[in-house]
Amino acid sequence: MDITVDELRQHIQPEDYDAVTGGDDTAAETFLENGRDRVKAVLTGYGVEYDESDTVIRLAVIKAALSELYSYSADWVTAESYRDEAASVLKPLAPAVYPEVASAAGSESWKGFD
Repeated sequence: MDITVDELRQHIQPEDYDAVTGGDDTAAETFLENGRDRVKAVLTGYGVEYDESDTVIRLAVIKAALSELYSYSADWVTAESYRDEAASVLKPLAPAVYPEVASAAGSESWKGFD
């Protein structure tokens, strides 16, 4: 089930939504589409399939869409905050990276370097 404009509206103050969109939901639909594209790009890099029914991905899309909305209204601080929140929500989906460790055989002599 795709995220709707009404669902996005639940995460923002009504006066902020109306001030940015002018009551026109097509702007909010654009913000949602941009948020989806941003999250899809991150998930592709992680090798994770995009599934909007997943609650984590859904929340990340909403946060990314809010970042787009506040960027549009030139509220850079709030936009950056929502962008960071979207990234934080997605971070646990990133693949784990385990560094390779090499070790050398020890020496029986403790009197310095040979």
